[in-house]
Amino acid sequence: MVLKSPEIEGHILLVVDQKPHRSATTVLVGQAAYRIQHARADNPTVLRQILELHKPDVLILELPLAKMLGIEGCAQLKNGANPPLLVIALAPPRTISAEQTALSLGADDTLNLPWRPTESLPRLRSLLRLHRQAARLHEENQQLRQALQERDLRLKVALTTSQEYSLLRDSIVNTAVHEMSTPLLQVKSSISMLDSAVRAASEDSNLITMLDFAKQALTRLENVLDNFRYLARSLNLTAEPMHIEDSLNLALRALSRRWSSANKVHRVRISHGKLPLVLGDKQAIAQVLQQLIDNALKFSAETQPVEVTAQQIGEGVRVSVRDHGIGMEADQIERIFREFYQAESGSRRRFDGVGIGLSIVKLILDRLGVPIQVESQVGVGSTFSFTLRVATLR
Repeated sequence: MVLKSPEIEGHILLVVDQKPHRSATTVLVGQAAYRIQHARADNPTVLRQILELHKPDVLILELPLAKMLGIEGCAQLKNGANPPLLVIALAPPRTISAEQTALSLGADDTLNLPWRPTESLPRLRSLLRLHRQAARLHEENQQLRQALQERDLRLKVALTTSQEYSLLRDSIVNTAVHEMSTPLLQVKSSISMLDSAVRAASEDSNLITMLDFAKQALTRLENVLDNFRYLARSLNLTAEPMHIEDSLNLALRALSRRWSSANKVHRVRISHGKLPLVLGDKQAIAQVLQQLIDNALKFSAETQPVEVTAQQIGEGVRVSVRDHGIGMEADQIERIFREFYQAESGSRRRFDGVGIGLSIVKLILDRLGVPIQVESQVGVGSTFSFTLRVATLR
């Protein structure tokens, strides 16, 4: 039986084990005409040959034939190269046990005998339409899955390339800093010895100035290296429960090891009570605090303290770093988080640095979804603050 209609085209094959049931040769369903054909099969081998010959979209088997094939045989019919929908025809009287047997054999649907095309074809047409739609969805899913696999492969290649680039970049920076810092250390050491030798002879010596310049150069190199290393890591942050005190301790230890800050850390005054766990990246927040405290020490007088406070306010813990230094104008506050921005420029600027510390602070806090606030007044000082959300433990 060949099925053709404006909505769908396909083939339906009715297979019986003995004499075909009588039916009309042509049936009208709506405005579609269907030519009816039958095939005959006495055993599974013949049935498979018939399927290879006709390649139907819907296969109608009588229940005795389906039982002869069994569950495994019916499954093989439905899982071939061109699997048809399997419909099992039930001889009268139609019983619940017969329907259950048909469904257990893997039938997609059941029909009643004797075969009545005017009743059965609309049902089969709907079934075949749904089958075609499911097949299209399956094909689209396969294409989508393949596209996702290809995208994942491209991402892995890009990630590998990026990691290789990062390793090469870090290697170049480390080598450059090492090559530049080694002779500067030797210059500093030589100047120190010369300064000790000539200090008694003359109080007016340029060696002190030379020594200061050597220290500044080394400090700036260290800043570049530290900031560069952390910038490479700051794109992959994880917000998890942490103690803000841990980040504070890490920041102070890092500052104590740096030439430009080691002899100033004693000016840092820390104030906090008992604080809850907060959500953040411990290493990243330590880097933020290190940069903010380093800036506060740098831009305030040697006699002035730097105050670091942490206090719970509602569902967050507010962390502030305050200095009593030179302060800033309002227009400077808007620019300080730009890369390489410095309030002072030229060879006569009073403060060390390369101008990327606060841009890294902004980058880290942005990655964590934490805004930063700045309050400043010229000649009075500046306060940098941010609030971390209290961690909810389950």
